[in-house]
Amino acid sequence: MALSLDGHEVKKDNFTLVDYGGGSGLFSLLAKELGIMNVIYLDIYDVSCNDIKILSNLLDLSIDIRICGDIDTLLSYLEMNSTEVNTICSFDVIEHIYDIPGFLRKCKLIPGKSLRLVFGSGANESNPVIKHKLQKGHLFFEFHEKLKTYGYKQRDSLKSFYELRREIITNYTNSLTKEEVEIITKQTRGLRSDDIIKQVENYKLTGKLNYSPNHPTNTCDPMNGNWNEQLLNPFNLANILREQGFDTDVLEGYWGDGLVWHKTFIKRVFNLIILLLPRKLKLSIAPYYLIYSNLKK
Repeated sequence: MALSLDGHEVKKDNFTLVDYGGGSGLFSLLAKELGIMNVIYLDIYDVSCNDIKILSNLLDLSIDIRICGDIDTLLSYLEMNSTEVNTICSFDVIEHIYDIPGFLRKCKLIPGKSLRLVFGSGANESNPVIKHKLQKGHLFFEFHEKLKTYGYKQRDSLKSFYELRREIITNYTNSLTKEEVEIITKQTRGLRSDDIIKQVENYKLTGKLNYSPNHPTNTCDPMNGNWNEQLLNPFNLANILREQGFDTDVLEGYWGDGLVWHKTFIKRVFNLIILLLPRKLKLSIAPYYLIYSNLKK
């Protein structure tokens, strides 16, 4: 939150902040507690949009605007209401966005004379421990059914992503052999259902696919395109924003204190090491990365 406000030319009593992919609404509620004038909460899940309404009422912190949708929904709202934005912030959101390059390019269209983006992600592939853990998770969700545990969103299927893709293909056409179905199912990892259908049509016409996964384990829910902790190169994301005119930097995150003293000690040692390391090596120990961008129009 500090990065969203520090050094911004617009003061918080005239400030508009967008909590993108707000989830439980922690950023939105904190922003209102800090006295930010206008807070726009946005999330693609209707359950989360209803949850933040309940939480804000319980805490007596009124969220100014709640939007259930994505970047296009936000752009439409801002245009219709002639609203300018000062900062868009999120944490653990960008790694779930289906078309992240497209999303970043659309950020330039957000109205606001002095626009700041602060996107944090714990899917830090530069940290080998985090990368190994997340890749194990990718493989689990790709090939295994999920358990119905606390926090499960009712709109999501419990089936493996691989099985869901196979069902999308077989429900769409019965003109493929079992072997062809398996080939297309395997090669369309990371695609949403509409794009899977396009690949099926291309295969029927040409006998080939013009898509293949560009990462060994990254995978998404084919029903909605929600990536499972997608491992991304933050410097590539920063370059996309720079191409749109944003002054962009990639920052390293720091470890928070643990619940017991020895974990707190270890994390503080890690933070000290991060401070001392050369810039290129900081992310190898950091728990998360931040993309920090500014654009003056």
